[in-house]
Amino acid sequence: MANEEQKPLSAELKALRAEFAEVADRSKKAVAQLDTAIFKAEMAELAERNGKVVDEFALPGNRASLDGHDITILINKSKDMGAGFDSNIGAAINAAGKMIGAVQGRDTVISAALFDTGSARSLRFDADRLDKAREKTEANNKDLLVAVKDIMVANTPDKVTARHKHYVIITDGSLSANEEATVQMMETTLRHNPKVTFDFINIGEGGNIANLVGMIHTAASATVPAVHQIADKESIWQTLTGVVKGRLQQTQAPAAEAPKVATAAAVDKPAANP
Repeated sequence: MANEEQKPLSAELKALRAEFAEVADRSKKAVAQLDTAIFKAEMAELAERNGKVVDEFALPGNRASLDGHDITILINKSKDMGAGFDSNIGAAINAAGKMIGAVQGRDTVISAALFDTGSARSLRFDADRLDKAREKTEANNKDLLVAVKDIMVANTPDKVTARHKHYVIITDGSLSANEEATVQMMETTLRHNPKVTFDFINIGEGGNIANLVGMIHTAASATVPAVHQIADKESIWQTLTGVVKGRLQQTQAPAAEAPKVATAAAVDKPAANP
């Protein structure tokens, strides 16, 4: 109307600001809802990817078969194991990391450690530590004695629980100059905790691993240690997943019918490249 007083510019600007503020508030809420939806979608996609990896070492159609199992992957750090990503140690670390990442959120504990002549050193999967783990070394130490002693101490009768514990040792060539002491500690571990298993993945030919395992005597057929001989690093992942799946199968079978992974002195034939 002609007589209507015109609003001051400041009032018009304030009204415009209020309108924009309302739009911004709605946008903020919409963005928050999208962030939540994106997070849920990413978590679902990660779970699906991890599930596919888990399917490679869990029992067929039964991811829960991993529940109650602790798996420790011991990787030798030596000159013979090489250096960098494209090496035996690099492939072993990658395989361990892939398996560890896949079981997040499950009732399964998978860990990795490096050993040479002393206690096994836990391997943490961050970039700096992994680069150092893959660094070149001139030392060619492969003595498992101290690491096995630590395993024995971790499985004394007062520490035995309902959980199954699987130890997978990845190396090449000979292990433990003091075979008798190493064997004695492994036998003691197996007697104290019947839920313990040992598996050796030996890359290449030669060495005393088969002889060392052949010296181990145990009445528990389901816990007989086994040597899995492979031709090269390309077979590490396939062999590692096969070892875990085999041990899971044993825990599902009736005790009287538990199959052997291998005879005490048996050595698997080289696994085919995946």
